[in-house]
Amino acid sequence: MAKLLYSLKIALLPKDISELPSGTVTTIQQVPMIRVFVRFVTHVYSIWWLTCKNKVDAPWNDLQLYRRLIQYEVIDKNIAQSATRALNRHL
Repeated sequence: MAKLLYSLKIALLPKDISELPSGTVTTIQQVPMIRVFVRFVTHVYSIWWLTCKNKVDAPWNDLQLYRRLIQYEVIDKNIAQSATRALNRHL
């Protein structure tokens, strides 16, 4: 969760980060990848992660995650397909 919070800060404060000395936090090439990560986590993963309170609900949560991954293909097809393949390895 800490990685997500720091990534959110980086994605939300690009001007402040660009004013820091180069190499302090990220490189210019990493910022777009961090935004992709933040978009995926906020649209798909965090909802699934926060609703996993009871192990009895795990199968239902997994089905909901799978449904969200299929819907996420509209936003980023490569990430959605990669996450779907990873989920299918656990079936």
